[in-house]
Amino acid sequence: MAGADADRAEIIQFWRTVEMFRPPPVHKASREKHVYSVAPGQPLPWESGHELAHVRLPDGTAWRHVVYVGIFAVQSVFDVLARVFTSCEDDFDERPPGQSALAAFVVSDEGRPLLGSEVLSSCAWATGRALHPGPGSAAWLTGFDAAQREFGTGLAELTAAELDDARARQLGECGHAMGRPIGVKDLEACRDLAAEIAAVKVALPHLEIRIRCEMVGKRTQHNVDGYDFLNSFIASTAWR
Repeated sequence: MAGADADRAEIIQFWRTVEMFRPPPVHKASREKHVYSVAPGQPLPWESGHELAHVRLPDGTAWRHVVYVGIFAVQSVFDVLARVFTSCEDDFDERPPGQSALAAFVVSDEGRPLLGSEVLSSCAWATGRALHPGPGSAAWLTGFDAAQREFGTGLAELTAAELDDARARQLGECGHAMGRPIGVKDLEACRDLAAEIAAVKVALPHLEIRIRCEMVGKRTQHNVDGYDFLNSFIASTAWR
């Protein structure tokens, strides 16, 4: 019986590992779908001068923005795994398509990060772990929760509101933990933080930042529940 339990555990572990390296795709840039690639010197969707300001919102709705920092090709993950698992080279014939991101978080219509919405990509993190300590270590895919917490702490520090920020204080009193309004340099710092925590600064080319803008009800615009843009359900329960 114990042997059967061990076999089942190994099967579950195998599929969790497979899912970890199959991240959900990130939306392509599309003006029609309000998905924008961030460009230096250009306004962000929550800043004045952006074309989104000309889109008429239905009554009772507001903009909310999902920021994807560090866009990378999923094929780059394949390239890393093909180098690490050299003895299984024949198993890597088909390059997976699509793009994902190192991390993501939600920004309000005022340009303030919704703290608690941040997600570090388990795929990016696992790719870094494949390089070090590598699959030769029994604990090579252990510790993702700690990395996720580290990213959350770092994001909060990078985007912390000033002590005299009355609006942040007002939102906090309503139960919404928010940062200060952020700009391109802040997004780049968040991207670099995610790359450092995932340990893929070189392994996964990741310069692009992309923002998906969505209409939501004003009553729920600061709700952070249910967001996990980059990780599958199975992988998210895998390596705590």
